[in-house]
Amino acid sequence: MGKFKDKLLLITGIIVFILVCIMIFFFNSGSLNIKKYKNNYYSFKYDSAWKLKKNKEEIVLTHKKSKGKITVTYKLLDTYLIDLKIKDILNDLNYEIEKQNKDYKLINREYNDKDDSYKLLYEKDNEECLVNIFKKDNVLLIVYYNSNTKYFDITMDSLDIILDTLVIYSGE
Repeated sequence: MGKFKDKLLLITGIIVFILVCIMIFFFNSGSLNIKKYKNNYYSFKYDSAWKLKKNKEEIVLTHKKSKGKITVTYKLLDTYLIDLKIKDILNDLNYEIEKQNKDYKLINREYNDKDDSYKLLYEKDNEECLVNIFKKDNVLLIVYYNSNTKYFDITMDSLDIILDTLVIYSGE
């Protein structure tokens, strides 16, 4: 009886192993490719669900299915702003952001002292907008994500890839 149980456990283990291998194969076959963008001021990685377009001072990533947009903009700061933390210059930034998002309602504002950044979440009707603002030396980087509410959370993983791999170079 003991040998039968051992064989049954072995067969069950092999079947589970094969099923896991099949699942991994199908999961990876539909996976997205990771691409990298780099310029003189910053770099980031993004997945192939986004189409990248370069403009003068910004990069626009458009999600192929949801049509959500991520806009990455950099600004070189004046010398008197270089030594300030982002929260010290936020009033000027807020004015520009509020002007750009005048129809949106501010839902959440979050400061991260570790990387001197702000995260602002806005919403309006069926749209949500997340603005991430980063500062390093004399470079101010704004990552603006706008999407239909229906797709906002779904495409957030893709945005997280960008934010987690974002590297800002000094503009000096």
